[in-house]
Amino acid sequence: MSRPLIDTALHDLDEHGFAFMENMIPADRAAQFVEKILTIPNPDEPLEGYRIVRELLNVDKKFGELMVHPALHEILHHLIGGRTEGAKNAFAWPAADRLRLSIVDGLVSQPETEPSWWHMDPPMSQSVRQGTLLPDFPLG
Repeated sequence: MSRPLIDTALHDLDEHGFAFMENMIPADRAAQFVEKILTIPNPDEPLEGYRIVRELLNVDKKFGELMVHPALHEILHHLIGGRTEGAKNAFAWPAADRLRLSIVDGLVSQPETEPSWWHMDPPMSQSVRQGTLLPDFPLG
């Protein structure tokens, strides 16, 4: 990923709170990930219009490629700080220097499903409904 594309994404995140980064994963590689998700038998709990597969790293370690993308690490460092390089002794780093991956699930919208809208998943969605203001710093 080129420096100007990362800089644009960082600017968009700071300015707008989101960024679109097209073509980060080559189309043929993305198709392989989708094919893998679509061929997994007995996906997790049904959700109307969607196919959900939990814990993709347990399905195939190749999904780990998505988590170690250099642009992703730079963006995480920009947003929340901490070290982004891998290390055998990362568990010994101070907590402020660690990044934690919390969810690696697959959610595939079925062709007949209506487009979704901008939303937050739990637990923040419940907080907003209860009148709690969103923090002005990144949570995840």
